[in-house]
Amino acid sequence: MNCQIEFANEDVGMPCGKPAVAKCSDCGSAICDDCRVECCGQSFCEVCGDYHVANSCRKPVQNERDVFGSHKAG
Repeated sequence: MNCQIEFANEDVGMPCGKPAVAKCSDCGSAICDDCRVECCGQSFCEVCGDYHVANSCRKPVQNERDVFGSHKAG
């Protein structure tokens, strides 16, 4: 099965067509490794992955203090 993700090229949809390695956990589309977004142990297409992260992702949000550690401006 081939990847079902389509890319717009001057108002014309072009299917990715690469070999699929997974199905989107939300919409069920076949997705290749390049079009796959992984989150919370699941595979998503880019659109569903963005929605998942924004609305139902259970991953903890990192605090800026944790990211930058002891580096302080000034």
